[in-house]
Parts: sequence; structure tokens; C-alpha cells
Amino acid sequence: MKNNFNTLALEFKYKQTDTNFKNLYVAIQRPLLKFINNIVKDRDVANDVFQDVAMKIYQKIDMYNENFNFSTWSYTIARNECFGFLKSKEQKNRVSLSNSDENGIELTSNLEVTVLETVSNEAESFDFEENVTDAAYKYNETVEILNGLDPKYKEFLEDKYIRNMKEKEIATKHGCSKSMVKNRLFHGRKKIQKMYSERNVSV
Repeated sequence: MKNNFNTLALEFKYKQTDTNFKNLYVAIQRPLLKFINNIVKDRDVANDVFQDVAMKIYQKIDMYNENFNFSTWSYTIARNECFGFLKSKEQKNRVSLSNSDENGIELTSNLEVTVLETVSNEAESFDFEENVTDAAYKYNETVEILNGLDPKYKEFLEDKYIRNMKEKEIATKHGCSKSMVKNRLFHGRKKIQKMYSERNVSV
């Protein structure tokens, strides 16, 4: 299927007709839409994001380098559009829920962005038909793992990697020493690795 994507992409790149774009659109719609929907968790939103992705592919097809898989290139576009959606949702949560850390609403959207960035690093070896479901599965597994982490580790990790706080700032916030912050971060990362291993999720 990967070679078929490449062929259809090149046909459209060198002969930009409505028919060639339609053929490419039909081929990528199902796997891309499935991937996007597993991230944004809303079919209507996923359809909107996919249309934006398709439009960017249409507009930027001349930039596609045929020495690389089209799936990698188009997946990167989809990934960036998902980032845009999640970050937009995050900003809306911040406006309407500026002090909402306690109920987890703001942190959830922040967490989704961070996790998605981690999972999407596999893009260079990405093959739609074989790996789209696997990538979405890993994304959902990672969210569950982080949300299931012991709060005393999770909060320190969120301060460090989501709120981008320095260790000194984290220590001040929690009224503890920098050495304790380092200890919590170290053991928190170890626990995440163990939870991945227990779930047999590769990272």
C-alpha cells in the first residue's frame, strides 16, 4: 500500500488534475481520518482536521520529495494539524478555566500535546495501513499510563515537562529541596518505564 501512496502522490505532483487528486484523496482518507480521530476523540472535529490536511497536501504537493515515502510526509502534516487543534483547545481551556488544575481539565489537554509529540517521533518509519492503529493505540496507552501514575510523581513530572518549570521553581512550589525534586523526577520516569514494560508498549 505504501508504494501505491507514493505512485498516486507522484501522479498528482506531476499532473495536477482533479482526477489525480481525487484518487490520492480517496486512498489516504480512511487511514488518515482514523489516525486523526484517535487523537482528537471527536469524529466531526476529525473530519474538519482531515479536510485541512487534504487542502495542505493539495497546496504543497510540489514540496513533496519523492525520495521519501509520501506516508511520512503526509503523516507529518496530519500530526502538525493535530498539534494545532490540541494547542487551540488548550488555550481555550486556559481562558475559561484559568485556575482549573485541580479538576484536571487544563492538564488533560496539555498532557495530550506532550504525549502526541512523543508518539509522533515514529513518523520516519510510518506506514499508514500497518501502523496507524498501532500509533493510536500507543497514544491512548501513554495517556492512561501518565494519568494512572502516583500523584506524588505525576505532579512533579507535569511541573517539569508540561509546565516547563525549573527544578528550583518546583522545589519552591512544593516546599522541598532540589534533591527531592530530582529524586521524584528520576523515580517517576522509572515508574513510567516499568508501566510501559508491564503493558508491553514499546517506546
